[in-house]
Amino acid sequence: MIMVWDVRKTIKPLYYLQRTNTFDTKRIKKAVESAHAGVVTGLCFTPDGFELLSIGSDSKLKVWNYYLGTNKLINFPGIRARRARTLAVSLTIPRPLVYVPCHSTIKVYEIHTGELVHVLRGHYETVNALAFHPYLPELYSGGADGKILAWTPTSDEGRTPVTASISPTNYEDSWSGSEGSP
Repeated sequence: MIMVWDVRKTIKPLYYLQRTNTFDTKRIKKAVESAHAGVVTGLCFTPDGFELLSIGSDSKLKVWNYYLGTNKLINFPGIRARRARTLAVSLTIPRPLVYVPCHSTIKVYEIHTGELVHVLRGHYETVNALAFHPYLPELYSGGADGKILAWTPTSDEGRTPVTASISPTNYEDSWSGSEGSP
């Protein structure tokens, strides 16, 4: 269940985000339809703050108009997200993208259409965390394989960075070594 609160008045939530957009303030009781058919495992605002993205144990990614509290009803195919996941969003031109960890890969979707743009491969185990740099076109991912990868767009054949292939840069952990290791 996703509840939206006014932090100045914490007596009750302003509204709940509901799957079917049946927004009714009188129905805000125990019998409210939840945002996902399962638990919510990740949330992320777009950088402009107008949209909220949620992912749940039902393997659904949803885009919400935050100010209206409505589900934009966009289909994102091929998402498998049973556990907690960190989403990352970039408002790139000409289309905004969301990065979703999916086992050892990262699926890149266009936010407003749900189109799968790219699948990033570089980790050997589950991707646990994502962060998009606020000023540079770089995505950082951390995985259960102990690696942190920096993903930067490369331009080939005149394509724009949004649709170009993306290659990882491997940052080794310089703090761990044989000294002081358990």
